[in-house]
Amino acid sequence: MVVKEGDYGPRLELSTGWSDRACKLALQVHLKELELNYAKGWKRGDLSFLSKLPDIESLEIIEWNLDSVSSIHSLPNLRRLQVSTYCKTPIDFAAFPKLESCSIEWRPGCDSLFAHRRIHTLFLNRYPGKDFQNFSRMPNLRALQVCSAGVESCMGLPSTLHSLVLGACRKLSSLNGLDALQDLGKLEIDGSRKLAGIREIASLRGLRVLHLLDCGNIQSLAPVSDLSQLETVLFYGTTNIVDGDLLPLQKLPNLAKTAFQERSHYSHKLADF
Repeated sequence: MVVKEGDYGPRLELSTGWSDRACKLALQVHLKELELNYAKGWKRGDLSFLSKLPDIESLEIIEWNLDSVSSIHSLPNLRRLQVSTYCKTPIDFAAFPKLESCSIEWRPGCDSLFAHRRIHTLFLNRYPGKDFQNFSRMPNLRALQVCSAGVESCMGLPSTLHSLVLGACRKLSSLNGLDALQDLGKLEIDGSRKLAGIREIASLRGLRVLHLLDCGNIQSLAPVSDLSQLETVLFYGTTNIVDGDLLPLQKLPNLAKTAFQERSHYSHKLADF
């Protein structure tokens, strides 16, 4: 067992099961971060030992076949939490008043997440909602990544967002609501083939990074024409700009990087940029 220096203090990545030796070491170094990752050798088991580590500020659990994570509720000082498991344990986020960063596989009994007022960075996988109305109650949310979700539009997203990543949201057909995100600097959409247009992007004057990957037919890039802060625009994979006009990219004074699948009806080739 090797203790490293993490973001919050001494960090331990377990390469075996929990033991008295590990407990003694954790208490000796005043452990602040703990990673339990099957890929790094951690042997899953009862998590009740967490109650002996109430000062932990960062906990990462990566073990898909774990039966329960209920013991995490004994950690009131958590600032960062990752729960990558398929278990159905409800999570009461009121137990973590200091939480700032969170990454979870969605499960029933997680609705208290949306009442949390300190979280600024959030990753959710398999969120079932049709829109983002629940997220509007999170006043400090700055970075949001949602994957394999049931969302159909962007309605309800908090205006505080600086970064938004939507991956494999296959039901997403509209960007309605996106125009409220006037502080957004990064937008990545990957695998949303029902999305036909991006007109709502036109008002995002601070946008610097735009990815539209594997999104099928997108009618036009015209909405990016006046986004003078854009530095990166990527639209490769299945993404096809239907009108073929790539001139809007040449109007971007700060464009430093672009990549796309060349198509016969496009007005420009990659070499033109």
